[in-house]
Amino acid sequence: MGFIKGGRRSSRRMPTVTQVTQTECGLCCTVSLLRYYGRAEDLSTAREAMDAGRDGLSAGQLARFLRTRGMETKLFRAKDVAALEKFTSPVILYWEDYHFVVLEKFDGHKATVMDPAVGRRRLTREELAEGFSNIVVCAEVGPDFERSRQKPLAEWRNIPLFAEGSPKKIALVGLLSFSGYASILGIPLLTEWAVDRQKHWTGLDDLGLVLAAVVGVALTYFALHVVRVMVLSSVVALLGKHLMSTTFTRLLFLPYKFFTVRQPGELLFRLNSVNMIRDLLSSRVAQGILDVGTLLCVSGYLFWVEWRLGLIAVFLFLLNAAYLMKTRQRLMEYVDAEISQLSKSQSTQLDAIVSIPTIKMGGYAREFVDTWSKVYSSSLDAMKDRMRMQQGRISGVTTTTQMFGPMTLLLTSLYFVSHGFISLGAAIAVQAVSATYFSLSTSVFQTYTEFTEASRYMARLNDIVNTEPEDPGGTLTDLLSTSIQLEDVSFQYTKHSDFVVRNVSLDIPAGSKVALVGPSGSGKSTLGRIICGLYEPTRGKIRFGDVEQRHYDKNALRRQIGYIPQEIHLHNRTILENLTLGQDIPDEVVRDYCAGVGILDFLEDLPMGLKTLVSEMGANFSGGQRQRLAIVRALLQNPPILVMDEATSALDTVNERRVGEIIEHIGATQVIIAHRLATIKSADHIYVLDGGRVVEQGSHTQLLGTGAVYTDLYSEKAPELFAGGELA
Repeated sequence: MGFIKGGRRSSRRMPTVTQVTQTECGLCCTVSLLRYYGRAEDLSTAREAMDAGRDGLSAGQLARFLRTRGMETKLFRAKDVAALEKFTSPVILYWEDYHFVVLEKFDGHKATVMDPAVGRRRLTREELAEGFSNIVVCAEVGPDFERSRQKPLAEWRNIPLFAEGSPKKIALVGLLSFSGYASILGIPLLTEWAVDRQKHWTGLDDLGLVLAAVVGVALTYFALHVVRVMVLSSVVALLGKHLMSTTFTRLLFLPYKFFTVRQPGELLFRLNSVNMIRDLLSSRVAQGILDVGTLLCVSGYLFWVEWRLGLIAVFLFLLNAAYLMKTRQRLMEYVDAEISQLSKSQSTQLDAIVSIPTIKMGGYAREFVDTWSKVYSSSLDAMKDRMRMQQGRISGVTTTTQMFGPMTLLLTSLYFVSHGFISLGAAIAVQAVSATYFSLSTSVFQTYTEFTEASRYMARLNDIVNTEPEDPGGTLTDLLSTSIQLEDVSFQYTKHSDFVVRNVSLDIPAGSKVALVGPSGSGKSTLGRIICGLYEPTRGKIRFGDVEQRHYDKNALRRQIGYIPQEIHLHNRTILENLTLGQDIPDEVVRDYCAGVGILDFLEDLPMGLKTLVSEMGANFSGGQRQRLAIVRALLQNPPILVMDEATSALDTVNERRVGEIIEHIGATQVIIAHRLATIKSADHIYVLDGGRVVEQGSHTQLLGTGAVYTDLYSEKAPELFAGGELA
């Protein structure tokens, strides 16, 4: 393989592929390499083949993926950056011991890298040496490599733009626009007729006739324009609502693991980009399409007057278009960099707001501001680059043509008049219409650049749209049994990651109370989510009675399993709405359950009682109050199965006992995940997990006598238990 220098370095530009999750930098580097060599690899397709998951991919996994695409690969361990001068083609570098970038070129002094996190970067030798982590993934085209071309408008192909009824309205807009073109062409035709016939005018009657024609054309154009905008505004509103509704609905029906590797701030940024796309469709793209139609009509008029004038106008237009196409890739890179940094900035702000108690108590607000400021400054730098390209170089070319294009056509027209090719009226009409022509050209080019910008937002939105929705499961809706059996269940987050749950078998009788315990990271919470149906087992089976979990409709099954996680999330609604979740549950029943867990007195002391508005994330309640509200919320669904993951960790002993009594009263099958001895000692059966496996099982007393792991976990607390003391 020709990895070592000896040939001429290619002048091709490395395509920029920005990451939309924190762990897919390596995957983006491989997609960039494949596109560089001519294969239009789709990022969504690459994700399906090599899911980065929550842990990312190794250099070896990147090399194996490239080989599946017909590339020949080799891994090197380089001593220092001097070794990088020997490579004649782009290579993937391991970066700062946690990241991957593509080294596009390095001349010994300056390096150009494609960083999936921020876009294209220019680095000094010292900066390259500081970031380089000594591992290189080399790849070149092999005999099985297949080239392909990217489909036009690939970012827009899977986006649900058209709502029911919108095609008819769009057709009406087109019809109105076509009628408007006739009005626009009426002006130059009237101008030519008036100038060429003015010497035959006999009085005010002739002038009045011309003015009446002008007024008639103007009123027709005005009426058509107003009606067109009214119809267009309803179309845009319909499309905007459809796009946001479809995207948000799609997001909520994606698999749970989709959300575990994406930051909430990043997802919120993508949803907000829908509004930007809607505004673009309303303000620029729709008008741009109409402008293209007008341009075609005006071009036809110029060719009709004098074909050489039409050629000059079209030549100037194509000259601008060629420049736009040449700068498109670089503009996209600047937009990608700006979007990436803006998204990180918003995620940092959201992280700060959500964790404000920790920031305040830790006294590191200034450090958080500095982190945000650095990211935001990077977004401003990217914005400056984009503006210099978009509003400087590109707009400079188009506006210059807009200013001097009409003069070019006028001078050429006068030349044709002097040689008898056209009349003076036609020349003046050309002057009048050329201003419109080049103004519309500028508008079309601005639309194109903004459409290019919107396409980059759309590419990030595709992460939501192109991800397969969660499998709805089977057809059964009613839980036939509350006993739970797990048979050799194993689970890994991706097919390339290690198993976090290994060959676990559990037998949980109906109505029993089972505890899952173990050291931190032993797989307890993951196993709880598997039982709830949030995660699908990689191997093994889950049964409820004699029926496998896969035969149940997932949403119906989850509604019958009360799940109370470690982190309690309350919605920005009233307390009552948070507890009932839209169901028609009598207030008396809600109050009874609140009294049962010992929180009713507190709620009734609030000025608005159960109608009190809960702030974002339930920040106006303590941890114990949030936990009790979450328990009430779960119990109000009357679930036959309860899975509680550290659900009482913030409660005192008295309130924990009260919660246990009310849960025992409803007779649900309980799966308790906890560390506190007071929580688990009353369980009918205890499963001890370590390293994702069940290593011990039995009652509390049995495990203290025989269980090594269990004894290590709870031996220090055992004397208190045997002494009759309560653990708080």
